[in-house]
Amino acid sequence: MMHLFDFKHKRIVWLAGILLFCGHLNAQPSLTKEQKLKSAYLLNFTRYISWPERAESEPHATFQLCLQGSSPILDFMQELIAVSAVKNHRPKVQVSIIEQAQQCHLSYIQTELSRPFSVLSGSLIVADSKQLSQPGTAITFFTEARKLRFEIDLQVIQASDFIVSSELLKLARIKL
Repeated sequence: MMHLFDFKHKRIVWLAGILLFCGHLNAQPSLTKEQKLKSAYLLNFTRYISWPERAESEPHATFQLCLQGSSPILDFMQELIAVSAVKNHRPKVQVSIIEQAQQCHLSYIQTELSRPFSVLSGSLIVADSKQLSQPGTAITFFTEARKLRFEIDLQVIQASDFIVSSELLKLARIKL
């Protein structure tokens, strides 16, 4: 019984942290609550997923989080990163646009890509919704019972050698 309480408690604390991030930032008014939550999730994904090549070669290097196009989420993500840096959250994250990036560790896709990008090779791809069919998508956002959720594709994760924390897996719907 205590173990179940601990899990629920950790999950509530994790989600509360995301909501606190979103509530204290001055983002553009065009951002919806769902976009703010997705941004907070993306930043937290960097803390609960390991990239083996990063661990071996540059454990303290800047983590490259790439967004598709110049969306209003870019400015909001930069504010989130500034807040998390003040609170000493690791790893150090830099946000950039996929179309201009030289390297991406995590890539957030919001619409179908018009052409392939070489920076997506080796990148963990997060899709904005189930309507996107980007090959190699590891995490997909979806809404269930008016709540934002995410699904993790374990086959993509295992094929790419990403290591996902059990804490993150507990919050996700698992696609086998």
